[in-house]
Amino acid sequence: MNEAVEHAQRALELDQLNGDANKWFAITSGALGEGAGSFDFVGKVRSGRLFKKHLDLALALKADRAEEDATLFHLRGRFYVEFLGRNGLEQMVARRAIADIPEGVSLEHALEDFLTAHRLRSAWKENILHLSKALLKLGRHAEAATFISQGLELPLTAAAIINSEESLAHSKLNELLGKCKTKKK
Repeated sequence: MNEAVEHAQRALELDQLNGDANKWFAITSGALGEGAGSFDFVGKVRSGRLFKKHLDLALALKADRAEEDATLFHLRGRFYVEFLGRNGLEQMVARRAIADIPEGVSLEHALEDFLTAHRLRSAWKENILHLSKALLKLGRHAEAATFISQGLELPLTAAAIINSEESLAHSKLNELLGKCKTKKK
């Protein structure tokens, strides 16, 4: 992963105003943060700051065509969910370190981003998984079940099987469907 970050950093050095370079730097730095241990809160905040800065830059630089990039909206939704999953003290520290976290950010903001990503790329199991989880957290079980079923109906192609995230998302969608059915009873 460090090599990917280095390549993304090099792309930024060549053109700091390139939306795609900022997008890939956000993705690679975010992945490093996800790899930080659960006790490395400082490391997660550092990578979160880089991630959010470059994600926002990518959205701004690609403003005229951001609507074409489902990944940017998906990533921002995941960032909000991750932030909201922190306790109050961690949120306060993160908010001070990452100045671009909007006041009043909510699960509805994340849901809006997942829905935008879904509108742009409806056959993306991983996004459908996160969209469904947000709906479940909001108590919107019937809507979540609809999206989960839609995600499970998408075929697992050879490319999707190779892409472990899509395969994993398929398995997790199956688990969520079971939770939706028990909530209905």
